[in-house]
Amino acid sequence: MCYQRLNRTTLLLLASLSAWGMARGEDLSGLISSTKTITEDSKLTGDVTCGAIAPCIKFGAPNLQLKLNGHTITGVNGALDHCTGATGGAAISTNGMDGAVIQGPGIITQFQGVAAIGVTGNNSTVSQVVVVGACGNGISVRGSGNVISSNSISRFSLSGAQAIGAANNGIAVLVTTGGGATQGNDIHGNEITGASSLVLVTPGSFPVYSTGFGLGILVAPGSSGNSIRGNNTSGNASGIFVWGTGNTISDNQTLGNTVLGDIYDPNPAGTNSYMNNLCLQVLAAMSPGAPACPGGIPKRLIGH
Repeated sequence: MCYQRLNRTTLLLLASLSAWGMARGEDLSGLISSTKTITEDSKLTGDVTCGAIAPCIKFGAPNLQLKLNGHTITGVNGALDHCTGATGGAAISTNGMDGAVIQGPGIITQFQGVAAIGVTGNNSTVSQVVVVGACGNGISVRGSGNVISSNSISRFSLSGAQAIGAANNGIAVLVTTGGGATQGNDIHGNEITGASSLVLVTPGSFPVYSTGFGLGILVAPGSSGNSIRGNNTSGNASGIFVWGTGNTISDNQTLGNTVLGDIYDPNPAGTNSYMNNLCLQVLAAMSPGAPACPGGIPKRLIGH
């Protein structure tokens, strides 16, 4: 009888320890020289350096969480060497998995791939991440029902790209990888700066500079029903560029965007909805879909 009780107790203890180990997830730190696929909830326990791989970390199952825990993920090249090194790839890719969570605080820097963070699935969340010194999109979204909130993206368009809407934007809401429509993404509370910073093209005694043509937030054709709200965009070619239809753009502060104005919408008037945005310049003749900027600062933003 005692042996049976002990055996059952031991089995229960082992089962509990096993379950605790599974719940604890995988700890990531140090050098990642080949793509790391996570198949359980994981977290950074130290800074990570990625080799010239694409991507560095990817999700291998749906409904997983990756916590950055205040650490930095660094790629092999990016803004510091003027985007002239190996191509590399994304720091993190959700890999088409739904329900992925990428949770900061944390920093992602020195990536030259199409996006530092690539969301290619539905109902995923990216929050409180700083992307700095990357060359492609800060965060790209190719799916529906995703939430991109409270992130900071700066000086990301440093490849000298001259094409409006090329892969050098802060947050880009795009069609799916197969070309399918996307909808219902929530882009809110993000700060995006510096996409049109001068880019050093030819170093030397007589350096040649170019102007980056990155957009703060891009909503591409084929993406509809998205909410773009409460974001702060400045120093970009355009603060918010809306090519898609049926989107709601509200309560954003978009100032000092130098090439195409603060808000740019080439669609016919009324295609998208605009409410309570603070801006200074809309190129009315070129952007019929965007309303004129308000004449003054809304009272709710004074002292904000």
